[in-house]
Amino acid sequence: MYMRCVVIATFIGGLLLAAPCVAEEGVIGSIHNAAGKVVVVRDGNQIKPEPGLRLKAGDILQTGSNGTVGIVLWDDSTVALGTSSEIQLTEFRFKPAQKDFSLVLRMVKGTFVYVPGRIAKLAPDSVKIETPAGLAAVQGTKLLAKVK
Repeated sequence: MYMRCVVIATFIGGLLLAAPCVAEEGVIGSIHNAAGKVVVVRDGNQIKPEPGLRLKAGDILQTGSNGTVGIVLWDDSTVALGTSSEIQLTEFRFKPAQKDFSLVLRMVKGTFVYVPGRIAKLAPDSVKIETPAGLAAVQGTKLLAKVK
């Protein structure tokens, strides 16, 4: 129960701090809150996740035994990770004018909350969450999951 409260608090904190993400080459979203041990791994380098840090496709978010992080993607999707978690932001395309949409997250371990944004509303089949046990297609609903 404590873990669920931490994940939900992280998610809500992320929403409260959310600001529109400015379109920038390669940027898919940003960190909105991080507590405890959290790192962003990009191209093999570890980056300290400060609020406002721009995220890119391929980034890996890792939380330690006391870490939580909340992010908001450019399409207004939100993701919150609980303690001892790891997720890769595998793919993100949000080009409404070209009707080109894709969001693929690879959850390696831990707990997370995903609240869909505009991609899930405009192209529900374009959102996928990969886990070691299989693939979840998210079609317009909130998802709370734990991956061991």
